[in-house]
Amino acid sequence: MDWTNPHAWFHFDVKSEDGTVTVWSVETIGPNGLRRLGISDRRLFQIGTEYKIDIHPDRSGKNLGFVNSFTFPDGKFIKVGFPEEEGGEPPR
Repeated sequence: MDWTNPHAWFHFDVKSEDGTVTVWSVETIGPNGLRRLGISDRRLFQIGTEYKIDIHPDRSGKNLGFVNSFTFPDGKFIKVGFPEEEGGEPPR
């Protein structure tokens, strides 16, 4: 995790169905905004733990994106990014 302004960055190993692992770097709002959402402690994210992260992928096709939401192993859901599109699911 890079807790920097103006935006914080998270780096995750993403395991595909075939077992290959790729590193994704995802951008979020800044550290102050994350604190307001209850993400105030880096220890919330533990190495080796699985999280669901909805992102808006980078248009370049690189393993980059902007975080829409985090879902923690205990089911806690935190909306971070852009609002959902009208009448549908949030972009993935």
